Amino acid sequence: MAYKGLNYESIRINTQSWNREQSGYFKINPRGKILALVDGDYAIYESTAIMAYLEAKHLEKSLMGVDLRETGLVWQAVSELINYLT
Repeated sequence: MAYKGLNYESIRINTQSWNREQSGYFKINPRGKILALVDGDYAIYESTAIMAYLEAKHLEKSLMGVDLRETGLVWQAVSELINYLT
């Protein structure tokens, strides 16, 4: 969001003392994992899904490259990270 120049509020969570069940976070992310984006009444989680959402909503500055080759390389890197880390 910072790269795209968007205004946002980041809420930092202390995972040592945070109680997901009592916080209502499962309404935002049913998996209970941290990273989620709330945009009005819409919530989305998972980093790549959030990137795709922001890319489609805010076209001014691309996260995914300025041409087909760059876009391919970005998705290649994202896929490698996802596949090799799991």
